[in-house]
Amino acid sequence: MIIIGAHAAVYPARFVRVGSEEELASLRAMSAQVDSGVETHERVQSEIIAWFGYDLALAECAKSWHMPFAMRVGSVSEFLMSAYFLPRFVIVDSGAKAYQELADSYVLDSKVLQVIASWEEIELYARQGIDGVIFAHVLEKER
Repeated sequence: MIIIGAHAAVYPARFVRVGSEEELASLRAMSAQVDSGVETHERVQSEIIAWFGYDLALAECAKSWHMPFAMRVGSVSEFLMSAYFLPRFVIVDSGAKAYQELADSYVLDSKVLQVIASWEEIELYARQGIDGVIFAHVLEKER
């Protein structure tokens, strides 16, 4: 099970919210600097993953740039539409079991992440067979 946000050494991805193609391009440039060893104002030792709400234009852009990204969806139709763009993660606020069953049925490459607020929820979603969880505080951080 993927557990993001529990400890810096466990799945140390850095999720950065983007809201426009310009912000995505900026994040892409920052990721390239980190990958090439160029120091930035802070030392980043984890993979940077762009995340955004249901936005097919941003998903298309991220896919074409081969950027790791996550989409936060609120319905089954958004979930299924997002799968075309191959996000690494699809983030859901509720109903993870239904989304996981769809992902398994359609053999989707994206991993389903349920947003959680407490440690106690990890076991609940692990027992349901959900790919992973992400603590809400990870998505609240700014760049």
